[in-house]
Amino acid sequence: MSMGFGSNFAETISEESIAAFCPDELGKLVEAVKRVMSWEDFASEAQYDDIQDEDIKKAYAELCNKFHDETGLGLYIGFHNSEDNGSSYDDIDGAYWCVDGVWQQTVRAKKFEKAGHKIQRKFFVTYG
Repeated sequence: MSMGFGSNFAETISEESIAAFCPDELGKLVEAVKRVMSWEDFASEAQYDDIQDEDIKKAYAELCNKFHDETGLGLYIGFHNSEDNGSSYDDIDGAYWCVDGVWQQTVRAKKFEKAGHKIQRKFFVTYG
């Protein structure tokens, strides 16, 4: 199987935005992570739901749940190493916070799909 670049995207937010809604939960997570590992290692583990430390796992879940309760949006952390797995043109390099539940279909799009048609978001990269 050949190797190549695939496209990805994330609806990112700042840590300051998270702190505006969940300062205590964010603080607890930061402290729990500091005791055990680097922030980058945490982000790498969390994006694959592979957090081994129970205190970190609990603090991360509490933060995500509180953020959802406060905003209605899903909160996730991810990690991308643009040097090893990406491009110098990437907007993300390192740990990043992203949200889910940002977009919804218009009434027209829902009607189109209800009529039996499918709309798919597809991504591509170009080289030039």
